[in-house]
Amino acid sequence: MPNRYANLLQSAIEDELEAYEYYTSLSQSLKNEELRSVFAALAKEELQHRDFLQKLLDNKQYREFDTGIDLPRDDEAPLPPLSSLMNPQDGIALAISKEDEAMRDYLFMASLVKDGKQKKLLENLARMEQGHKERLEKILASGALPGNW
Repeated sequence: MPNRYANLLQSAIEDELEAYEYYTSLSQSLKNEELRSVFAALAKEELQHRDFLQKLLDNKQYREFDTGIDLPRDDEAPLPPLSSLMNPQDGIALAISKEDEAMRDYLFMASLVKDGKQKKLLENLARMEQGHKERLEKILASGALPGNW
């Protein structure tokens, strides 16, 4: 059973790295300094999330998950990978979906954790992902992307 939880953490780590790489590429390619700064900050936060999850995995803290609860099977098709080659609107729209998915995943993991401190940290990660989603939604809604690519 613990391998399924380790796999859950490993998948979350990979998702954080994907987001980090995408936001980093955006921060380096945009002309607008304010948008560059936003995406650089998002990339930095995703790297911090990865580091936290990697510690959980490395320290085998997934054993502190409530293994009496079966992980649900994910019947949804996985979202495609983020790519800096995507057009801006499509890339940001996909990033919004991935941030939402990460938020839900962290809330689910928090529901499985026995340790109160870990639970709060995972809930904080979920809130941060929600914040990322909201920031991206504002950028997409502003229409600021096409002229700054």
